[in-house]
Amino acid sequence: MILRRIQAVIVTATLWALVWLPPGIALDLFAHSPPSQHRPPPAFGVLSAVWIAWGAVSGAVFAILLAVAERRNTIVHLSLWRVSAWGAVACAILPALLAIWDYALGPGVYTSFDWLLAGVVIAVCGFVGAVCAAGTIALGRRAPARGGSLTSG
Repeated sequence: MILRRIQAVIVTATLWALVWLPPGIALDLFAHSPPSQHRPPPAFGVLSAVWIAWGAVSGAVFAILLAVAERRNTIVHLSLWRVSAWGAVACAILPALLAIWDYALGPGVYTSFDWLLAGVVIAVCGFVGAVCAAGTIALGRRAPARGGSLTSG
């Protein structure tokens, strides 16, 4: 039973990492053409790796949140809106925590904190998480049933 749950977390994290790869590649390409006059971009591939990792972590957090919060429901009975909300939360947690941590570093690092940018990043990540969650559940509903409930082993 525990191995199936671990497998579900790994599969979800992998699927989400793959979905987050194209935006990472696009950011890499954007960061390298034309070169910034303010500061050099990170090495090519770094942004892709960050987005892959971010997608994987978000997918794993989503899988764990869903398994805990919806443990009594089968995948067929899950509300798409509620699952999308769990996906949004899973993806928004990391940028929200990073923004709080960044702000907590205090005025020695920044003269002012850009709350608008932080809010946009959190909102975009929440949207991507909701879309990924809906897609994950749609894929799960198409898969042949193996055990009844979402987290049964």
